[in-house]
Amino acid sequence: MIDGILLFFILLLIYSFWWFDFSFFNRNVSKFVKEFKKEIKKNDIIIIFNAGGWGTVPYEKALDLNPFSDFIKDYLKEKGYKVSIIQYFRTEDHLIGRLGYIKDYILDFKKQSSHISSIIKETEKKIILIGLSNGALLVDEIMEKVKDKENIFSIEIGKPFFGVHSEN
Repeated sequence: MIDGILLFFILLLIYSFWWFDFSFFNRNVSKFVKEFKKEIKKNDIIIIFNAGGWGTVPYEKALDLNPFSDFIKDYLKEKGYKVSIIQYFRTEDHLIGRLGYIKDYILDFKKQSSHISSIIKETEKKIILIGLSNGALLVDEIMEKVKDKENIFSIEIGKPFFGVHSEN
């Protein structure tokens, strides 16, 4: 009985990791690139929003972080900048999504941070990465990869002490 449960859990993890890497991740990055390219054409500053927890809460419902993003956006608009907020989802809100996310989390978001950093460092427009808790861990990893870029900034709120520790 226990062997069967263990085998089921192992197969579930393997499927979840496969789903994350070969289904979700490619779709998510493509969607992010499309939205980023659209917004970068018509704005001076892009705020990239990374919710806390699993990174699945939509911006409108992330009442713990979106007031910060809205304040920054409103302040910059008052200064005459065109500003847009786009969200980066780290996974989907279901069991397979959460299990698949665990691998990237354990590996310090290397895959997600590499892809996002390669996308955002191609522009000279200003980018503000904002993240809460686990979202701040991803933001920190991205900043580690783009630290030579003077147009990319980060706001990391409530970054867990046990997470990734860069020199940013």
